[in-house]
Amino acid sequence: MFLEPVGTLPRHLQLTEEIMKKLLLLIPFFLVACDASHDVDWYKKHDKERKATIEECKKNADELQKPDCKNAREADRQLFVHGKEDGEINSPKI
Repeated sequence: MFLEPVGTLPRHLQLTEEIMKKLLLLIPFFLVACDASHDVDWYKKHDKERKATIEECKKNADELQKPDCKNAREADRQLFVHGKEDGEINSPKI
């Protein structure tokens, strides 16, 4: 039987500690990947996704403060006010 120096953990606990340290380093990457949001310019170029995101945001008030909802709504506002880059004008239907 081997005696371990004072202050060291048994091997199985050392492995667990190493795994936990690695997991702690990876958690921020998983969180970023889960909540990847698009910017205003992206939503201006992707009509279908912008409209779908706005509809989803309207269903839940908590979602309205998320970056995706804010960016989709801002893109929609900019397109309504300034029109599209290809010259299409968004005028109200009379």
